[in-house]
Amino acid sequence: RELNKALRTEKIEQLFMFRYFISDLHTQLVQLHSDYVALLEECDLNVIMAYRGQTITSDEFEKLEQNIGRFISMNTFISTTTNRDVAIIYAGDGSQSPELESVPLEITVDIHIRTKPFANITEYSYFHDEDEILFSIGTLFQIESIKKLEDQNVWSVKLRFCEDDNVLMEQFITSCEKDMDETTTVNTFADFLAAMGEDIKAEEYYKKMLGTSNENTNS
Repeated sequence: RELNKALRTEKIEQLFMFRYFISDLHTQLVQLHSDYVALLEECDLNVIMAYRGQTITSDEFEKLEQNIGRFISMNTFISTTTNRDVAIIYAGDGSQSPELESVPLEITVDIHIRTKPFANITEYSYFHDEDEILFSIGTLFQIESIKKLEDQNVWSVKLRFCEDDNVLMEQFITSCEKDMDETTTVNTFADFLAAMGEDIKAEEYYKKMLGTSNENTNS
């Protein structure tokens, strides 16, 4: 809990304290990942489902709604389960809305995407009955949809496990070049950076393109 708090707040002092643990946990996940994927392949599984139940603030939920179709990069280790019912329990019944929203996450995982390690750590977990899958820091997901569960004040959020940033960026730029004009490409690419949490890079990109545009206008 303290580790993920440090990762979320990105406080340098706290991260420095956990540096060896972070490195060791990631290394162990890399090792477990290979064995886990091999086991899934033996069972002829190409895609698995992982679930996570949590409550989030109304502001956080609004940001999710505004970014459907875009990407989020997790800066913490993400604990999930293969048991949807467990995730529903952790998400709660929505009784704290609108201050806190109950949000079960449903994650589609293509096991052949290996840019970030994930593995089943049930045998190492304190809660052996939850069938826990742990994703490493920096895992990238696409927000596919958000839907309110029938007759409940609970929101189901569907995510898809994605390739890393560089691969996605290459695909994104190619798509823009094919389907959009130059102005739209610039704006959408900056929006893409912002959706990835790279606000500073997005601002720098806007400024760079505005500078280029002004130079072209003055010449």
